Amino acid sequence: MLFPYWLTVIIVSLALYGLWHVLRDLLGLWSGRAAGKTLSASLIVIVRNAEDSIEDNLRRLLYETALEPAWQEIIVVDHASDDLTPAILDRLAACYPLLTIVHLPLSARPVVDAIPFCQGEILEIIDLESRVRGADWDAAIRRLVRR
Repeated sequence: MLFPYWLTVIIVSLALYGLWHVLRDLLGLWSGRAAGKTLSASLIVIVRNAEDSIEDNLRRLLYETALEPAWQEIIVVDHASDDLTPAILDRLAACYPLLTIVHLPLSARPVVDAIPFCQGEILEIIDLESRVRGADWDAAIRRLVRR
């Protein structure tokens, strides 16, 4: 049975497309990117003048992370705090090796300047400086830990 030329072109194109996907998946398996391998993640937490809540928030975050490890590292960016936040962060970092503290001036761009400190393949950002407050922090952490 002979197929029309246009049908032959479509069948060959689909076969080549399928072959390309099979080869790509095999290459991924060969290079160590197995389907079940989890990617490492880094969390950036941006803070500014949060001396009243930062210790409780970070301890809760570290507790949730200890129960269900979600991040390879947690980078806390102090964006030019002029209260006791830097001292609190430095004290917590001395107790928890998972924490990395980055102190930046007000003229810095906190996310852009913190990215070089991240080693994870996935980057998650929580902005306590201007976006996440109170109960939203708890909800965000629970959702991220159980992603």
